[in-house]
Amino acid sequence: MPVPAAALSRHADPGAMASGGPQVIVHAPDHRGLHEASVAGRSAGRAWSPRDLRRVLRRAGVPADIDLGHPGQVRWRADPDLWPDRPWRRRAQACLMMIGLLVSGAVLFRMGLTDTLGALTFGGRVMGVVFLLAALVEAVTAAAVLDHWGKRVTRYAGQCVPPSGNRP
Repeated sequence: MPVPAAALSRHADPGAMASGGPQVIVHAPDHRGLHEASVAGRSAGRAWSPRDLRRVLRRAGVPADIDLGHPGQVRWRADPDLWPDRPWRRRAQACLMMIGLLVSGAVLFRMGLTDTLGALTFGGRVMGVVFLLAALVEAVTAAAVLDHWGKRVTRYAGQCVPPSGNRP
């Protein structure tokens, strides 16, 4: 449901907005640096940066020219200048984890394929199939890394990703 433009325009009466409160509320960042934004009481999404916040608000029907610093239009539950996300660090950790998972998956796949097709015993062929299944699990986990180190859209992505030492 789009928010009426008159309620959020720059030229709207600030006193009228103050009596009913701002339609847009930006909550304090969570432990990963994401700000939760709600429009007219409904969650609109989460944002890493002011640019991402504008994108989230636009998708929720808020006009693109909203002044994020205007207290009559946007209520901040934390400092508006506080954006604790470190995108390069987060992306570097995700890339290193994905590279490790894909390399180990490739080794498992190569060993599994060799054993499945060329083992002399039944047990060797069974172990080849087990290695192939392990390679498949590694590939699925590598795909889950993108979601886990991003906005965590998929509910079970974090259960596939190995824990990192510096995360709560």
